[in-house]
Parts: sequence; C-alpha cells; structure tokens
Amino acid sequence: MDQLSQLEDTAEKITSMEIRGAGRIAKAAAVALRDYAKSLEVGSIGEFSRHIESCFKETFKTKQ
Repeated sequence: MDQLSQLEDTAEKITSMEIRGAGRIAKAAAVALRDYAKSLEVGSIGEFSRHIESCFKETFKTKQ
C-alpha cells in the first residue's frame, strides 16, 4: 500500500471511529502525514507545502 492510500485509510479509521480518543487520533494522523510527507519527491518547499495542505484538507475533513 502506498503512503497516500495509508493516509486515506487512517482518515477513514478516524471518521468511522475505529481509532478513538484525542491522543490516538492525533498520533495516527501525525504518523500518517509524516509518512506521506517523507514519500514526496518535490522540487521546492512551496510545492511540498501545497501537497501537504491539499492532502490534509481532502483527507482529514472535519464533520460539522
């Protein structure tokens, strides 16, 4: 499974409440984002930031 798929899987587990508790949610999200960030191959910090911000917004949407 690639890093983006793992990130999406983590987000789904958080949304479905398979991962529960503020500490566990924070740790799972941070680890998934870290691993995704490490897998990126970009040419600039701006490009890196755009990838991370876009991915975070789409993957970890909050419920209202």
